[in-house]
Amino acid sequence: MLSFDNLSRKMPQRLPAEQRRPQIADAILQLLATNTVDAITTRRIAEVVGISQPALFRHFPSRDDLLVAAVDRVREFIGPLADQAILRGGVDGIRFMATGMFERVSLTPGLPRLLFFAGATSGSPTQDQCPKFNQSLRLLVSMQRNLVAELLRDSTLELNYTGSPDLAARIFVGLMQGTIIQRRFGDVDALGPAEVADLIVNFWLQGLHSLPEIRAAEILEREDPQAALIQAEGAAPLQSLDVRPVLEGGVDPLSKILQVLEGLPPMGVLQVTAPFKPTPLISLLEGKGHRVQAHQVDAQLWILSIFGQSAADVVDLREMEAPEPMEQCLLAAAALTSGGSYLAMLPRIPQLLLPRLEERGIRYQYLEQADATALIWIGKP
Repeated sequence: MLSFDNLSRKMPQRLPAEQRRPQIADAILQLLATNTVDAITTRRIAEVVGISQPALFRHFPSRDDLLVAAVDRVREFIGPLADQAILRGGVDGIRFMATGMFERVSLTPGLPRLLFFAGATSGSPTQDQCPKFNQSLRLLVSMQRNLVAELLRDSTLELNYTGSPDLAARIFVGLMQGTIIQRRFGDVDALGPAEVADLIVNFWLQGLHSLPEIRAAEILEREDPQAALIQAEGAAPLQSLDVRPVLEGGVDPLSKILQVLEGLPPMGVLQVTAPFKPTPLISLLEGKGHRVQAHQVDAQLWILSIFGQSAADVVDLREMEAPEPMEQCLLAAAALTSGGSYLAMLPRIPQLLLPRLEERGIRYQYLEQADATALIWIGKP
């Protein structure tokens, strides 16, 4: 007969979801050290974690979601690494990122099988059955390429480089991937992560000036032919960009965001709609001198407000009862000097305010938010 002590030892420990989900993702990465992606079943994952398959599916409803969780876990590792690379900037940041990636691969032997699955596998059942997983992988690689391209752009004057940062970034990531594979075979295993990173970066820098100059737009068109490049419309002070369709295509939207920002007036604001908080992007933009505010609408919707160099602070009038928000905007408009502007968050689209601004010859523009509130820009010519 089993005692209560023996029974409790045989039963799996119940953990809250916020602890169990990372544990499951880590188990997938552990399995990838000795198994291909196609060979990893939900039964094997449950065995490694020490729970039943039904318990596994309470956390992740499908195998596709399980594999996405593993990619998200890798993104958690890479995120702080990207933040530090951005703080260092330029070639220093690229070198730091490369060293960190080699260190992470040493600690997580299953990582190469995950990172290279989408590009190295043809006709795999997982590719057909797990579309979200493949999309997440493409996005992860695209994010790394865009980060390298932006860090290189920071050093173009120093390096006297006039070629395409996007093409150079693709070649750099390719060198990283090839070296990771060789390290798995033991061919360059005698070198430490920092030594390998130095070797790759120095080799890459020597070849930069032999690269042809290719427009970033051409690169983007090849990668995402269905999505038109986002162009700033005139000099509108308020601009919006929903990057969710771009992300669904497995493409990192950094290049498109930066392209819109190039045409944003100094007093303007770009609002980016995303399905998650893009922490590395925020760090990158702040490093370029932009003020950034992130607002979570719900579990799968974030609004990122990126301010131009001379944009006013946003005044929050959403809690005021009508007609107070309108009165505050009219008072602010009256106090503006030529070229001045005012930004406010209002509880709804200001239909009664707009004709009064027009009567006074005041410029305005508004953007409706996902929660039906509105951001308004008011400017005096």
